[in-house]
Amino acid sequence: MPASNTRFGSSPSVAKCKSITLTAKCGEPVIMPVVALGLWKVPADAAFSAVTSALDGGYRHLDCAPVYRNQAIVGAAITAYLTEHAETLSRRDLFITSKVFPSPTNMHDNFENDVRNTLRELDLKYLDLCLIHWPFEYEESSLEDMWMAMEDLVKNGLVKAIGVSNFSSTKLKRILEIAEIPVSVNQVEMHAMFRQEALVNFCNNNGVHVTAYGPLGSGDQWASDGLGRKCAAEERLLSHPETLRVAKSAGCTPAQALIAWIVHHRMCSCAPKSVNPSRQAENIAAGSRDFVNNNKILGLLSTLDKVEPQVRLQHGAFHTGPPESGKCFRTLEELWDEDVSYMLDRDFERPEGFMLRPSQ
Repeated sequence: MPASNTRFGSSPSVAKCKSITLTAKCGEPVIMPVVALGLWKVPADAAFSAVTSALDGGYRHLDCAPVYRNQAIVGAAITAYLTEHAETLSRRDLFITSKVFPSPTNMHDNFENDVRNTLRELDLKYLDLCLIHWPFEYEESSLEDMWMAMEDLVKNGLVKAIGVSNFSSTKLKRILEIAEIPVSVNQVEMHAMFRQEALVNFCNNNGVHVTAYGPLGSGDQWASDGLGRKCAAEERLLSHPETLRVAKSAGCTPAQALIAWIVHHRMCSCAPKSVNPSRQAENIAAGSRDFVNNNKILGLLSTLDKVEPQVRLQHGAFHTGPPESGKCFRTLEELWDEDVSYMLDRDFERPEGFMLRPSQ
């Protein structure tokens, strides 16, 4: 069983989360804790307490974005916490990730303006990691143009490392071919019900670390953004029979089994969302090196490689539409550069004029 003193805790010294080293400008190492507090879908009125309890529980990595609409509250919580714990904790002990959201004119100066706005909201002088949130491409700004604008953020001292989010291997390859500063991270949906083997292998082979969002299999199942999204699967990963079996055998919670599978078996990082202090403590404990203390547990985790079905829960249909919609992608196939037949006959929102693939 996982050591009992790594499962729960309320002080910053309890949870010692595993970290990995990212390659940034000129080979400078950037140390990133592998379990972040995911702030997607955390309501603004819950963000302050969620960040405070997470920092109390040992979290040192916060995953933010302007479109989450809670960054100012997150920043207030960070400032208050660092002020209260000034003798034992400083800014350099934290790892803060945020993102830029592409638009037709959102490159170079606009990317810099957006990051400066994020820094004002978070009350910080720099980001540890900044990601292009979605691979949106416009006539006025290609993916390659956007990456050069990202590199300027590093050169201007606003961020330490840069990466992407929701990029397929096809789109990521274009960036890798022109990048002067390494692509440190590709943050994508990844969990036992959507393992993304081909993409993870591509990233590993090209020195790009993978961070999993939705690691517990929530995706759009728990949408609270008012967009009326529906889940793309009836199945729930947290209550999947294989998840429950592994958790029982390993002596941990289902969420811990899924996080440990990502961190210790897949060797990726993750950003689970929780506003509950006890669940936060459980989640970060699963990222501890002590959590997986024998080969039996690693063997149990490997059985999650067999979970079926495999389906993308953050399906992205909201970002598709006919030309007149202004959306960058006509079909899901265009967005993800993959065979999307697994989405056929599944119940999820379909914007007017939406298609899974051109032949539909």
